[in-house]
Amino acid sequence: MASAAGTYPKARRIRFRFDQHDSNDKYFVDGDMVFSHFVAGLSGGFPPGEESFIRSVRRVAGRVTDPLLKKRVTGFVGQEAAHGLEHRKLNAKLIEMGSLIAWIDTERAHERMLAIEDRLSPLAHLAATAAAEHYPAANPVSWSTT
Repeated sequence: MASAAGTYPKARRIRFRFDQHDSNDKYFVDGDMVFSHFVAGLSGGFPPGEESFIRSVRRVAGRVTDPLLKKRVTGFVGQEAAHGLEHRKLNAKLIEMGSLIAWIDTERAHERMLAIEDRLSPLAHLAATAAAEHYPAANPVSWSTT
């Protein structure tokens, strides 16, 4: 088994086929209206969030001298870009199904995000990214299980 010190994120070429899903059921999570809206809202926020995470890492990447850490940075950026792309595809399907999430990923929202980021130091921005990434990594329990 590889140690954590010797591993780094690798961007996988995952291609979900959301456009080939026949269902147009607005309540796509077991017919549950509340949870379906919750999941759609989360998904709507992922692409701009992933882009912010990438910007936070790039702001400090020039300070990285360790070759393994440089690979980790590159892998993280690729992984986040892949996540954002797949969520945009999912979001297009969710919008087609009636979810009101389009406003989350607009140019105006992007400009607001950039304005907030500009107020943060590079390390504070990176710390916010680390905190946001830590939560799902530290809590692997599936929300869909009871």
